[in-house]
Amino acid sequence: MVQVIDRLEDAGGAEHIQFRPYRSTRDPNRILASWGPHGVDEPGRMASIGQSQLGTPVALEFKRAFNEAVQYDVPFLWVDDPDGLFSPAKRPTRHDAERRHGQKEAQYRLRRRVSPGVVARPGRGRRGLQN
Repeated sequence: MVQVIDRLEDAGGAEHIQFRPYRSTRDPNRILASWGPHGVDEPGRMASIGQSQLGTPVALEFKRAFNEAVQYDVPFLWVDDPDGLFSPAKRPTRHDAERRHGQKEAQYRLRRRVSPGVVARPGRGRRGLQN
Protein backbone atom coordinates (compact mmCIF):
# COMPACT_ATOMS: atom_id res chain seq x y z
CA MET A 1 0.00 0.00 0.00
CA VAL A 2 1.29 3.46 -0.92
CA GLN A 3 1.29 6.19 1.69
CA VAL A 4 1.14 9.81 0.49
CA ILE A 5 3.36 11.98 2.69
CA ASP A 6 4.05 15.72 2.85
CA ARG A 7 7.40 15.51 4.65
CA LEU A 8 10.39 13.48 3.45
CA GLU A 9 11.24 12.63 7.05
CA ASP A 10 8.04 10.55 7.23
CA ALA A 11 9.58 8.08 4.75
CA GLY A 12 12.35 7.30 7.24
CA GLY A 13 14.89 6.74 4.48
CA ALA A 14 12.68 4.22 2.63
CA GLU A 15 12.22 4.22 -1.13
CA HIS A 16 9.90 7.00 -2.32
CA ILE A 17 8.80 8.94 -5.38
CA GLN A 18 9.15 12.72 -5.18
CA PHE A 19 6.18 14.65 -6.61
CA ARG A 20 6.64 18.43 -7.15
CA PRO A 21 3.75 20.75 -8.06
CA TYR A 22 4.67 24.03 -9.81
CA ARG A 23 3.01 26.95 -11.61
CA SER A 24 2.97 27.05 -15.38
CA THR A 25 5.26 29.77 -16.72
CA ARG A 26 2.75 30.55 -19.49
CA ASP A 27 -0.39 30.52 -17.35
CA PRO A 28 0.18 31.27 -13.66
CA ASN A 29 -3.32 30.00 -12.83
CA ARG A 30 -2.45 26.52 -14.11
CA ILE A 31 -0.72 24.13 -11.72
CA LEU A 32 1.45 21.40 -13.24
CA ALA A 33 3.67 18.79 -11.61
CA SER A 34 6.83 16.78 -12.14
CA TRP A 35 7.99 13.50 -10.65
CA GLY A 36 10.61 10.89 -11.34
CA PRO A 37 12.43 9.53 -13.06
CA HIS A 38 11.83 6.44 -11.03
CA GLY A 39 13.82 3.35 -11.90
CA VAL A 40 13.11 -0.21 -10.83
CA ASP A 41 15.22 -3.25 -11.63
CA GLU A 42 13.10 -6.23 -12.65
CA PRO A 43 14.08 -9.80 -13.47
CA GLY A 44 14.50 -10.14 -17.23
CA ARG A 45 14.64 -6.36 -17.81
CA MET A 46 17.30 -3.76 -17.24
CA ALA A 47 14.97 -1.15 -15.71
CA SER A 48 11.50 0.32 -15.86
CA ILE A 49 11.43 4.08 -15.69
CA GLY A 50 8.44 6.25 -14.92
CA GLN A 51 8.39 10.02 -15.02
CA SER A 52 6.07 12.95 -15.56
CA GLN A 53 5.05 14.31 -18.93
CA LEU A 54 5.69 18.00 -19.54
CA GLY A 55 2.58 20.19 -19.37
CA THR A 56 0.27 17.64 -17.74
CA PRO A 57 -2.15 19.00 -15.10
CA VAL A 58 -1.23 18.32 -11.48
CA ALA A 59 -4.16 15.99 -10.64
CA LEU A 60 -3.42 13.71 -13.61
CA GLU A 61 0.30 13.58 -12.79
CA PHE A 62 -0.56 12.76 -9.17
CA LYS A 63 -2.58 9.76 -10.35
CA ARG A 64 0.24 8.65 -12.64
CA ALA A 65 2.86 8.94 -9.87
CA PHE A 66 0.58 7.12 -7.42
CA ASN A 67 0.00 4.33 -9.94
CA GLU A 68 3.77 4.04 -10.51
CA ALA A 69 4.24 3.61 -6.76
CA VAL A 70 1.46 0.98 -6.61
CA GLN A 71 2.78 -0.93 -9.62
CA TYR A 72 6.35 -1.14 -8.32
CA ASP A 73 5.61 -1.44 -4.58
CA VAL A 74 7.16 1.90 -3.67
CA PRO A 75 5.91 2.55 -0.13
CA PHE A 76 5.85 6.38 -0.21
CA LEU A 77 4.76 9.16 -2.56
CA TRP A 78 6.28 12.37 -1.21
CA VAL A 79 4.40 15.53 -2.23
CA ASP A 80 7.15 18.17 -2.13
CA ASP A 81 4.95 21.27 -2.20
CA PRO A 82 6.53 24.15 -0.19
CA ASP A 83 4.27 26.73 -1.92
CA GLY A 84 1.04 24.88 -1.07
CA LEU A 85 -0.09 24.65 -4.70
CA PHE A 86 -1.61 21.16 -4.34
CA SER A 87 -3.09 20.84 -0.87
CA PRO A 88 -4.41 17.50 0.43
CA ALA A 89 -7.98 18.75 -0.14
CA LYS A 90 -7.26 19.19 -3.88
CA ARG A 91 -5.65 15.78 -4.37
CA PRO A 92 -7.53 12.87 -5.92
CA THR A 93 -8.49 10.27 -3.37
CA ARG A 94 -6.66 6.97 -3.11
CA HIS A 95 -9.84 5.32 -4.46
CA ASP A 96 -9.75 7.52 -7.60
CA ALA A 97 -6.11 6.69 -8.28
CA GLU A 98 -6.54 2.97 -7.59
CA ARG A 99 -9.68 2.82 -9.76
CA ARG A 100 -7.77 4.38 -12.65
CA HIS A 101 -4.95 1.89 -12.13
CA GLY A 102 -7.51 -0.97 -12.22
CA GLN A 103 -9.00 0.33 -15.46
CA LYS A 104 -5.57 0.44 -17.09
CA GLU A 105 -4.89 -3.13 -15.97
CA ALA A 106 -8.23 -4.28 -17.39
CA GLN A 107 -7.48 -2.62 -20.74
CA TYR A 108 -4.05 -4.26 -20.80
CA ARG A 109 -5.57 -7.69 -20.12
CA LEU A 110 -8.16 -7.12 -22.87
CA ARG A 111 -5.42 -6.23 -25.39
CA ARG A 112 -3.48 -9.37 -24.50
CA ARG A 113 -6.53 -11.61 -25.08
CA VAL A 114 -7.23 -10.15 -28.52
CA SER A 115 -5.70 -11.97 -31.47
CA PRO A 116 -3.09 -10.25 -33.68
CA GLY A 117 -4.45 -7.81 -36.23
CA VAL A 118 -7.41 -6.84 -34.05
CA VAL A 119 -7.53 -3.39 -32.47
CA ALA A 120 -9.30 -2.81 -29.14
CA ARG A 121 -10.84 0.58 -28.56
CA PRO A 122 -10.58 1.50 -24.85
CA GLY A 123 -13.86 1.95 -23.02
CA ARG A 124 -16.01 -0.03 -25.45
CA GLY A 125 -15.56 -3.57 -24.18
CA ARG A 126 -15.72 -6.43 -26.69
CA ARG A 127 -18.07 -4.56 -29.01
CA GLY A 128 -15.23 -2.06 -29.61
CA LEU A 129 -13.09 -4.70 -31.27
CA GLN A 130 -12.51 -4.25 -34.96
CA ASN A 131 -10.35 -5.93 -37.61
